[in-house]
Amino acid sequence: MNAALTLSAFNLACSGPSWTLGPKDLPVPEKAIQVHRELRIDLDAGRWCDGECTTTSPIARAQKRVLVLNEPADADRQGESYTEEWVDRESGLLTLRVKIMGALYLQTLRCEKAAFTGHPQLKF
Repeated sequence: MNAALTLSAFNLACSGPSWTLGPKDLPVPEKAIQVHRELRIDLDAGRWCDGECTTTSPIARAQKRVLVLNEPADADRQGESYTEEWVDRESGLLTLRVKIMGALYLQTLRCEKAAFTGHPQLKF
């Protein structure tokens, strides 16, 4: 695999705590659980997937310092449910914020780059 491909397609092995947020949107440490996620990122294709990778999703924005995987519209942030997720390419920190029916969930995971294991093949 050449160096250009290595930079544009890779897996991220990410581990760390997942919290339900309490009053004032602060993490509740006693409710934290440890999670591991494996993301597959293809910058050239502008797609990513998570876990078993049965389907891919578009990358919202790829910038030099940050990969934004999910980005809600401003109006969505005011609603009952939204998901926002990004990876800081300098620190390796993946942040996921999910709001479902008013409850907030947060993941802050440390990621390490790994060899790209591919996306699912198109059926037709």
